[in-house]
Amino acid sequence: MLALVATLILAILVLQNSASVSLRFLTWHVDMSLAVLVFITGIAGILVGLGLGGLLLSKRP
Repeated sequence: MLALVATLILAILVLQNSASVSLRFLTWHVDMSLAVLVFITGIAGILVGLGLGGLLLSKRP
């Protein structure tokens, strides 16, 4: 829950700054706004956290 609140606060702060980010990995190149990058990172973090939490709960005896 704390991560969700922190992500929302960070997204609001970033939305005020419309900077552009250039991502390069091997031959892959994409330009996107910083707000979109923070949003994608937050959603990915939430999904990974939920997935790992589900795995931990399913492994309990």
